[in-house]
Amino acid sequence: MNNLIIIPARKNSVRLKNKNLLKIRNKTLIEHTIIFAKKILPTNNILVTTDSDKIRNIAIKKKILCPWLRPKKLSNSEATSDSVILHALNWYE
Repeated sequence: MNNLIIIPARKNSVRLKNKNLLKIRNKTLIEHTIIFAKKILPTNNILVTTDSDKIRNIAIKKKILCPWLRPKKLSNSEATSDSVILHALNWYE
């Protein structure tokens, strides 16, 4: 059994716009999340699922799997975390 970290990072948050791209101590929130995930598992077991080109480019620069942009139906405020994670998991398998 392999372990997998799935990082869902949507472009537009309802409460805080572009929160995953906001900088904290010179790194974006998504970069902090990726750095933490790399301490737990190798990079080929970390997957970012996003609808943002900017977030996808950050993930790719950090050598994290981010093979596609998330479909629009999984990128709105009505999409559940479960559906987003299942979508990513089905691709990974």
